[in-house]
Amino acid sequence: SLKGKNDENIFSSCISQLVLQSREFDLLLGRLEPDGRRIPGVIDKFKVDVSEVIEMVAEDSEKKGLHEDAVKLYDLAKNHNKVVALLNQLLSQVVHQTESGSGSQRGRVLELATSVALRFKTHGTNSLPNNAAALHLLLDLATFFDLYHKNHFSDALEVLKRLHIIALTSDEVETRMNGVSAYGSEIRSVLHHILLAAMYTTYRLYRMPSSTPTPFPQATATPAVMPGNKHLKEQARAIVTFAGMIPMRLHSEVNARLVQLEALIN
Repeated sequence: SLKGKNDENIFSSCISQLVLQSREFDLLLGRLEPDGRRIPGVIDKFKVDVSEVIEMVAEDSEKKGLHEDAVKLYDLAKNHNKVVALLNQLLSQVVHQTESGSGSQRGRVLELATSVALRFKTHGTNSLPNNAAALHLLLDLATFFDLYHKNHFSDALEVLKRLHIIALTSDEVETRMNGVSAYGSEIRSVLHHILLAAMYTTYRLYRMPSSTPTPFPQATATPAVMPGNKHLKEQARAIVTFAGMIPMRLHSEVNARLVQLEALIN
């Protein structure tokens, strides 16, 4: 086979450019069945290393910033490590956003990540265990943020408790703090969103139920307090303590908002 100046396969390179320009991925490269089997494409009629060509198209897509395409192509090439790594990167950018339908970037990424995670769980994967665990955690965090943005604060808090990602009681502070360093950059990058959402959830649960949700309150607000919510005071205190002790720097505005909300509760 002919080699280019960078020792790349010229035929594979030409195929890659053709696929990227035509975007006929399924026709030219084949497609995946729900069980992970690959249905052949036009490229299989040539005497080439099909996986190598698909991988090259995936790499070219990634270089061009077409990350959603790259995920599907790496998946087609059975490079599960790249699939999960890219999905984690994409999820970390959108997981905290408001739900905005399947046509939005968040909707597309969640749909893609959910289908991949389900197939890998059912049919197996060769991805690194830590990356796979991060993928599932990010998907669970998407559920938390969906509930949070819908003002389903009690349900959101229950999801957050099950994830064991931040401290919600004083007894959990040290354990959760030590766990932060074990998370990859994708999880750590959304931690401040989690902390703010957790604290606002705590604040809203501490107040009397209101028919119209308010935005983040000002420091002068005086919330009406429901009786028997002492545990929410401890929860707010634990969140602030945890935020101040984790081995990463939070933006000063994040710390200020956390302290402000904690003061309104305590």
